[in-house]
Amino acid sequence: MGLFGGPSASGVLANAKPGQLAGYTALVTGANSGTGFATAEALARAGARVILAGRRLDAIDAAVAEIGDKLAESQLAESKLAVGSVEALAGAKLDLNDLASVREYAAAYVASGAELQLLVLNAGVMLQPWGRTPQGFDTTMGVNHLGHFLLLKKLDKTLRESPTSGGTSKRVVFLSSMAHAAGKAPPAVAGSDGKLDFATWFTPTAGEFSIMESYGNSKLANLLCAKELARRYAAEVHTDCAAKFMRIPPAACGFLK
Repeated sequence: MGLFGGPSASGVLANAKPGQLAGYTALVTGANSGTGFATAEALARAGARVILAGRRLDAIDAAVAEIGDKLAESQLAESKLAVGSVEALAGAKLDLNDLASVREYAAAYVASGAELQLLVLNAGVMLQPWGRTPQGFDTTMGVNHLGHFLLLKKLDKTLRESPTSGGTSKRVVFLSSMAHAAGKAPPAVAGSDGKLDFATWFTPTAGEFSIMESYGNSKLANLLCAKELARRYAAEVHTDCAAKFMRIPPAACGFLK
């Protein structure tokens, strides 16, 4: 069971048949621990090829080795068990705090030739003190939302062009939190007839900053992004196993260059 009584990653995939996700390539951010680790392991047990991403290469390599050992033990215990695989992009780190790192990682992913049918935007930080990313954004907003949004944008062509078969679909998963309720909607630009001031929302001053509100805003941004994309492409939204998976055409993510 997950936090606040929600389903865990393994719980969501508990009914998946061995090999059900064969042919899927999944990218999971923040996959070296916690929810990301559990998600990566569960996807691999269901047959997917899973690529683990994170900012610490040693931690990602250790997670790949640990999950790989677990998969090997499962296959030894049940020889006909069809499991997937786990790996990392050699030498490629994903530091969501730095948009330059996100661009570099996405370029490395594309250059690797790997397909991508499932993108799990899992990594995040919580209760961080006031700070700025190298590009000047609030640290929590930068890691939890802007870095992931740019990653999605930069991998959109790979997502669109990766093949599917047997009625499967491509999916983008936003991981949010009940703490979005602590966030506040972006303020309106004065005299703009309702235009929202995202620049201020993304870059609060030290005097404006609140730790819990910052986290809530980042999770609210996740939800607003997913909701708007789902609104534009309503036929592509699917709810399954008590967890909401947004099938979002990545071409919709056009405003972060």
